[in-house]
Amino acid sequence: MQCPQCQLVQTKEHPEPTELGYRRFRCRRCDREFNERTGTPFNRLQYPRAVVGLVVLWRLRYELRLYNLAEMFLECGFVFTHETVRIWEATFAPLLADRLRTHRYGQGSRRWHIDEPVIKVDLADLTLEAPAPSSPVGSGHAHARRPPLLRRTLAGAGAAVGRAPIPEPGAKTPPPVVASAGPRC
Repeated sequence: MQCPQCQLVQTKEHPEPTELGYRRFRCRRCDREFNERTGTPFNRLQYPRAVVGLVVLWRLRYELRLYNLAEMFLECGFVFTHETVRIWEATFAPLLADRLRTHRYGQGSRRWHIDEPVIKVDLADLTLEAPAPSSPVGSGHAHARRPPLLRRTLAGAGAAVGRAPIPEPGAKTPPPVVASAGPRC
């Protein structure tokens, strides 16, 4: 590896890596020690590049608060403050944007595709019909009722907008849907 100080290519590699597992080198001419990250913005970091990159990417992509990111990674075993997240964002966000921009260069066109279309549905008009017994989907009583998951989803959606879903004839009111949070890591 080339020495960042004197640009000599003939360097000697140390047998032990750094604490984070990066290779260490010593220049034979100027007798300076350096590692793989010397001369890069990642040089003095005490965390792996993958963690720092993930923090910056999540901060930009999901617009999370600085405190939230520090707390999320604390639960995964990485201890740093919100101020560290702010410094990482100021340092690495431009680098990440430049790298993404070079990958995207020349791929634009006049045709756009929508990833997630949003469809507004009026729940008062929502009815589900059972297929006719002669339809190829199936016949008989299996499709005559709404599936339990659909019933719970419609009940929760109706409660969210202040309307009750259209009940099936002779059906009991389903219990409300309760969301539970699982482990984060």
